[in-house]
Amino acid sequence: MHPSSSLLPLVPSDGVTMTNFWATGAPKTAGIQVSGAASVVTQRADGTLAVAVSDPTQRRTDTVTVTVDGAATGVVSTDSGVTVVSTSPNTTISVPLSGAAGRSFTARFTV
Repeated sequence: MHPSSSLLPLVPSDGVTMTNFWATGAPKTAGIQVSGAASVVTQRADGTLAVAVSDPTQRRTDTVTVTVDGAATGVVSTDSGVTVVSTSPNTTISVPLSGAAGRSFTARFTV
C-alpha cells in the first residue's frame, strides 16, 4: 500500500476497530480521522468508547489529533498528556507523541 494512505481497518464483531495511518492527509477510515501518522484502536462496548493511540513510526516529535465519529456523553479517564478536544458532535482527542517510543495513550468515554 502507498505510504501516504491508511491501511484497511480490521472490524471484528466485538466492536473493536484497528487502523494504521501512515501520513498526514490520510483519508478517514472506519469513522476515524487523524492529523498525521498514528495507530488507532477503538472499542465500543456496554455504553463506553475506548480510544488508544500510538505512533507507528516511533519518530514523531509532535501531537496527533484523532477524531472518532459520534458523540461521547462523558469522559471516564485519560492517560497523562491526553487532551479531550471535544465530545460532540464527534469525539476528538489530542495526544503528545514526542518521546513516546511507540507507547500507546488511551482515553475512555461514556457514549
